[in-house]
Amino acid sequence: MGNGFTRKEATTVLGSLNDMFDGGMPATRAKYTHLKYVYPELLQYTADTSDRHVWRKRTLRFAAMLLTSEIDFRASAHPYPGKNFKRWLRWLTWLQVMPPASARVKIDGVPTNDSPAQVIMETLKLALDHPNGTVVFDWNEDPGVMKVDIKRATAPKYEVSVFSKKEHDVPGGHHDNDEDDLP
Repeated sequence: MGNGFTRKEATTVLGSLNDMFDGGMPATRAKYTHLKYVYPELLQYTADTSDRHVWRKRTLRFAAMLLTSEIDFRASAHPYPGKNFKRWLRWLTWLQVMPPASARVKIDGVPTNDSPAQVIMETLKLALDHPNGTVVFDWNEDPGVMKVDIKRATAPKYEVSVFSKKEHDVPGGHHDNDEDDLP
């Protein structure tokens, strides 16, 4: 009995952030838990850039590099800010370094002076640290002001709504240089 059966392992390519942080949240939470052992400050925002090595590990780009590498941005329904992983990370770098005054950010309908990267990171951390937390993302394009609306009052089901320029419309969006050295 059992002849002809072999053990196979497969990895899943996720189609969207919603697949990862909503339906696939148990696997995402397990990955996050393991990553926190290696990077204890994962998803802990800081605006202090005095030590670039510390700062880089506390950016949304760094967290996305570790957590979202399995998403096929080419296959997902646009309007993600980048149509591939490299452009996605570039957009997150822009989001991280943009002055907070350049965006309209709200948490549960209340305006805040926090940066878009900060409120997104804090919301992801809240959801990942909660045993039943999930996050649903809504992405839209807007050539004007960057807008981020966060819903946390619905905990443990959080929502992140982003209205942003297209990736190729952000400063530096057309070149292939690595933005890790941005101020």
